[in-house]
Amino acid sequence: MAPAEDWFESHDGLRLFSRVYAAPAAQAPVVLCLHGLMRNSRDFEDLAARLTLRYRVIAPDVRGRGLSDRDPDVNNYQLPVYIRDVLALLAGLGASHVAVIGTSMGGALAMELAALQPKAIDALVLWSPLVRERNDRLEAMTWPWGQTWLRYAQNHGGEILHQHSDSAY
Repeated sequence: MAPAEDWFESHDGLRLFSRVYAAPAAQAPVVLCLHGLMRNSRDFEDLAARLTLRYRVIAPDVRGRGLSDRDPDVNNYQLPVYIRDVLALLAGLGASHVAVIGTSMGGALAMELAALQPKAIDALVLWSPLVRERNDRLEAMTWPWGQTWLRYAQNHGGEILHQHSDSAY
């Protein structure tokens, strides 16, 4: 099934785009897919086709990517602005709880979102998250999520397919 096109206006007047893939049930859990720096929401088409057997999938094009408007202010291409856009998108679509899949920059965005809105994030899946360096803030953002993710999987009948620990972090 083709995704619905969702357009919304950002706080600063940009027209932003996302693909919304319907689930078989109206109350299905929501998966938010966040793309990498030079990518767009189309990256998740194949994954969304599989996930929509059980989940509603939302895949936005962040400002300046894909079909979303380009921002004339280059200072707005940063995580806090992207977070504000994503929160507006989720509120507009009535998605109060989501599992987040983030790749590259989308992984960094997912971690920041989880740190700022922990009660709204049910699970995180990070693929090669864009992280500058190890520091106290990053550790504070990511450390609790390993245990939260495991609890989520156990409490929702999920299966942990792979758990990776990298001593470099």
